[in-house]
Amino acid sequence: MTTEYVALQKDLTARQAIEALRATAREVEIIYYIYVVNQRNQLTGVFSLRDLITAEPGESLEKIMQTRVISVNVRTDQEEVARLVAKYDFLAIPVIDDEQELLGIITVDDILDVIEEEATEDIMLLSGNTDLEVEEFEGGIWRRATRRLPWLVGLLFGGLMAGNVINFFSGTLESLTVLAFFIHILAGGPGNAATQSLAVVVRGLATGEVEREDVLRVIWREARVGIFVGLVCGSVMAVTAYLWQGIPLLGLVVGLSLAVSMSIATLLGSFIPVLIHRLGIDPALASGPFITTLMDITSMMIYFSLASLIILR
Repeated sequence: MTTEYVALQKDLTARQAIEALRATAREVEIIYYIYVVNQRNQLTGVFSLRDLITAEPGESLEKIMQTRVISVNVRTDQEEVARLVAKYDFLAIPVIDDEQELLGIITVDDILDVIEEEATEDIMLLSGNTDLEVEEFEGGIWRRATRRLPWLVGLLFGGLMAGNVINFFSGTLESLTVLAFFIHILAGGPGNAATQSLAVVVRGLATGEVEREDVLRVIWREARVGIFVGLVCGSVMAVTAYLWQGIPLLGLVVGLSLAVSMSIATLLGSFIPVLIHRLGIDPALASGPFITTLMDITSMMIYFSLASLIILR
């Protein structure tokens, strides 16, 4: 926020306003809008330089100004300020306190810095990296490592859980070792689908495109996308598995497992960030590595359960 702005009393005329601007223009770096205040410095209106120039010299500012002023409270989150500026294409937005007193303005230059900062934060969190000071490329190795280790260690244990699922079905794997050929596909495909859905929803929440009333519609849309993507990918892998190994039931198991897993993955990828957002936490914390590991566990359970039921029944 900057305190370099122009504010005039509403009882001035256009001619007097221009004279006042001449007197203060050198003290203000950039004049986007001219704000109108009352005797208590409370914001009551706003007008542009164009409005002032085209007005009659004797016309009062009260007639020139727009009384519907979109402003932000001094405690408003910077992301919300950025959304408002982007939504209304403002060059600056006034900042007021609880008493409507004008404290300063936030310019579009400041907003660009906020957008860059928030985008960087979301990208880092999506990768499971809480070290947001990316501009410091030199030094701080220990500090950086300790910020990343909790995620990495936690994901290692998640990987062990996925391995434990495979171990639980070791009898199934021993009876039909060809199942091992498709483990990587069943682990990677759903994880990738979940990450894609996660990125779409997190972006929508961050930009304000996904509002509270849109949540169910967005989740339902992503679920339908997941079903379609899962059916296509599952069909491709079912045919591939059959042609490669010559076992029809194997193709059925691989294709069905992939279709179900990708459908669930897309649903979770859209639902988890919405849930986290409802809890007041940054939805980017539903990071790609976390949801990928979750889908590793889920897809392995689906894959080997279907193999046990269909092939080795």
